[in-house]
Amino acid sequence: MKITITHRRLTLTDEVKERIEQRVGVALGRFGDRIKQVSVKFTNGEINGNAPEHKCVIEIELNKKLKVEAADRDVLSAMDLALEHATRKIDHTLAKESGR
Repeated sequence: MKITITHRRLTLTDEVKERIEQRVGVALGRFGDRIKQVSVKFTNGEINGNAPEHKCVIEIELNKKLKVEAADRDVLSAMDLALEHATRKIDHTLAKESGR
């Protein structure tokens, strides 16, 4: 499973990028043989002029492309939420394909 990480309007240290790759690998590892590529994209915005909101978009390439997104004030929390959505969506998609 190939994992790419991109970010806009925020800085991710190498340590954070390694943690992201590790978390994505653990969360999606059980689907590894079916997943061709995972793209994790982060952007930074503001919530009504308050503290920054970090948005995480995860695109997963199976037989078709799946896309999930989540936002939180913390980068890793936003990613964790998106990964939760992603695992449910992959489970649903694979179950549907297998006729369950």
